[in-house]
Amino acid sequence: GISTENMEKDNATSLTVFVLTGLIHQPQWKLPLFLLFLVIFLITLVGNLGLNTLIWKDPQLHIPMYLFLGSLAFVDASISSTVIPKMLVNFLAKNKFISLFECMVQFFSFNISATTECFLLAAMAYDRYAAICKPLLYPVIMTNRLCINLLVLSFGTSREDMEKKNVTLLTEFVLTGLIDGQGLKVPLFLLFLMIYLITIVGNLGLIALIWNDPHLHIPMYLFLGSLAFVDAWISSTVTPNMLVNLLAKSKSISLSECMVQFFAFAFGGTTECFLLGTMAYDRYVAICKPLLYLVIMTNRLCIRLLVLSF
Repeated sequence: GISTENMEKDNATSLTVFVLTGLIHQPQWKLPLFLLFLVIFLITLVGNLGLNTLIWKDPQLHIPMYLFLGSLAFVDASISSTVIPKMLVNFLAKNKFISLFECMVQFFSFNISATTECFLLAAMAYDRYAAICKPLLYPVIMTNRLCINLLVLSFGTSREDMEKKNVTLLTEFVLTGLIDGQGLKVPLFLLFLMIYLITIVGNLGLIALIWNDPHLHIPMYLFLGSLAFVDAWISSTVTPNMLVNLLAKSKSISLSECMVQFFAFAFGGTTECFLLGTMAYDRYVAICKPLLYLVIMTNRLCIRLLVLSF
């Protein structure tokens, strides 16, 4: 989040906490639900950490498949630990608030863990591909160094001074496409091109309409225009490359291009989630506090919410 400087404190409303309404309003259900989710959380933690311990202690399980499986179990435990503890506390607590900072930390921790899990699943898929399609070359392809590189890549860090001799690097992916028949490629290309153009023209047209009409310069349309921009951004991260590969002979994508595409899509998706949350808050104020709407949803607060979303 970026903050504006020299903010005037008079007649300004800052969003500092969220109210957690919970799953139910009947007090008699709080303790049973607390115990239920506590048991599920403990089973999840014990199961995942127990699997890691088992793999660590058994030398026969020190192979790539179980190395990735143990890492996936650790990430699964991390995902569970980002949300459930706070939820358990709020089942029994009287004060059911969460600060904006805590919410941001929780959200980004969940997103980082989920993104790591996606990369681990991709690494496991590649491991199974090598084991099934190239069984005789499997020990040569899935070396310890490659497995460590895939794990390091999944967790978003980099290794320096890597030796380049006798190392098999994953440098590109082959895009198999939707169909194998040559006759359907051009119709599919035209269909997806039309859908993409309609999406782009519609979203950018909406932004232009909001920009040119002073009557639409209100918070709701400001957020709606930003959502249209993000929607166009998400469409542009995947569709152009897909259109090119429908007609191209070489259907490969480099690892760096795949990473850029994935993170651009994840960035757009995360921004859209924040914008939808902002729009929900805007509608909440408009419906529940209509007389104070202009006082609460000031231009300064709207800009702060947009900056925070991006």
